[in-house]
Amino acid sequence: MGFIKDDSLSRNKIVTELDRSFFVEASAGSGKTTSLVRRMVALVEAGKPVEQICTITFTKAAANEFFERFQDLLSKRSNKETEEDLKKPRFAGDLPLTTEISRKRCEEALANIDYCFMGTMDAFCNTVAHELPNELDLTNDAKVISNDDKEQILEALYNVYLETNDPRYHEKMVLFNNVFGQYAQRLFVVGICKLSELRDSEIIFENYDYTIDVEQYLKDERDLLIRILNDLKEVAQEDIQKVKTIRSNTYKIKTESWEKCLDVVTKAFKDLKGISFSKTNPPSALVNDCFIEIPERGKTYKFTEASIADIDNAINKIEELKYRLGMDVLVTMLPLVTETFKSCGNLDFYDFTYYLTESLRKSSATDHKLIDHIYNKHRYFLIDECQDTNPLQTQLFFFLAGTKITDNWMEVEPKPGSLFIVGDPKQSIYRFRNADVNAFNITKKLFMDENSNIGDVLILSRNF
Repeated sequence: MGFIKDDSLSRNKIVTELDRSFFVEASAGSGKTTSLVRRMVALVEAGKPVEQICTITFTKAAANEFFERFQDLLSKRSNKETEEDLKKPRFAGDLPLTTEISRKRCEEALANIDYCFMGTMDAFCNTVAHELPNELDLTNDAKVISNDDKEQILEALYNVYLETNDPRYHEKMVLFNNVFGQYAQRLFVVGICKLSELRDSEIIFENYDYTIDVEQYLKDERDLLIRILNDLKEVAQEDIQKVKTIRSNTYKIKTESWEKCLDVVTKAFKDLKGISFSKTNPPSALVNDCFIEIPERGKTYKFTEASIADIDNAINKIEELKYRLGMDVLVTMLPLVTETFKSCGNLDFYDFTYYLTESLRKSSATDHKLIDHIYNKHRYFLIDECQDTNPLQTQLFFFLAGTKITDNWMEVEPKPGSLFIVGDPKQSIYRFRNADVNAFNITKKLFMDENSNIGDVLILSRNF
C-alpha cells in the first residue's frame, strides 16, 4: 500500500514499476491517456507479449484512439533516436532511451498489434464469452440482442406466463394483471429489464402477503372514497371538471372489485386533492365534514386538512400494496425470465458481463481453472475511465487477476503488476449504464488499505 501524491514520482512509477499494480487518480488534462499508452509500451519493451496486454475503454472512439496512439508510439520507438531527439528536454514519465532490444520488441509488437485487445468492457466480455461458451454455461450461438428486441420478447413472455398453469406463478401473475390493469404488461417489461441489471445486488423489499383479501384490506379506503363522491353530489358538477372525470368512473369504483380497478381508484383519490368549488349556500354538513371555506376567495371551498390527510393515507396504502405486489412478482419471475433468455441465447451486454463474472467467481472459489485459462491470454489489464465502471465490472477484473481461493473479489490478492486502473471521480458520466462512482472509491480504498499489498494509489495533478 502506498499513496503517492507527488506528480513527477507518480509518472515515473507508471513507466518503471511494471510489476506493481497501480490505481491512478488523474484529473482532466493531466495526460492520463499518454501515461497509460506509455505504460503499454513500457510493458512491451520489458519483454511482455503484446497479446497479453488488455486495455479497457468505455467508448469505441476511445478504443480507436488508444490503438492509434499505441501504434504510433511503438512505431516511433522501433527506431533509434535522432540527434535532435537526444537534445530534447526530458520530463517525468518519459520512457527511457531505446536500446537495440527494446526497438526489436517494439517492432515485433507492431507486427502483432492486432492481437492486443483494446476495446470496450462490453466487447471484452462478449469476446471471452464466445470463446468459452461452455465454461459460462451459454449456448454456442448466444448473441447480443437490442433493447427493442428484448422488450418485444418480454411482451410475448408476459402473455405466456399469464396463461401458465404452474402453481408457482399462476396466482401471482393473475393478481398482478388484475391490479395493474392496462399498465400491467408494460410494468412487467420495464421492471424485468431494470431488475435484470441488478442481479449482482441484493434487492430488499417487504414481501407481498397473498392471503390478503384486497377488498377487505381496502374497505376503509372504499368507504372514504364513496362517501366523498356522495358528498360531492351536492356541488354544482358542471363547475368542476375533475369531479366530472371522477364521476364518470363512479359506477366502476362503487361496484367493481377494487382488485381490478386500483389504477382508477388511485387516480380518483389524486384528482380529489386538487378540487375546490364555489357555491353560495353549500350544505352545512358538507362544509363541516369535508370542506372548509377559503377566506381570501369568499364562498370558495377546499378540502380540510383532515380530509387531505385521509386521502393521502388512502393513496399511500394503495401504492404500498401495489409496490409490494409488483416487486414480489417481478423478483419471483426474474429467474424464470433470465433462464428463458439464456437458454435461447438471447442476451444483452449486461448478461455477458454477469455470466462471465459469476463464472469467474465460482472459479476463484474452487480450482482457478477458468481464471488461469483466460489469464494465460490476458495478463495485464489497463482500465481507463474507471469512474464509469459498475461494481460488477470491477469485480470481474479483480477475479481475473486474483491468486487467492475465495469468492469475495475484495480478498483475491491480484497478481503483481496485473492491474493498472485510471479514473477521475469528478468526470463520472455513465450512470445510465449502472456505473457507480462508489465502485471507484471502494477500489481506491482497497489499494490504500494498510493491510493490503495490492499496489499503490498515484495522483496525477499537473495539467498539460
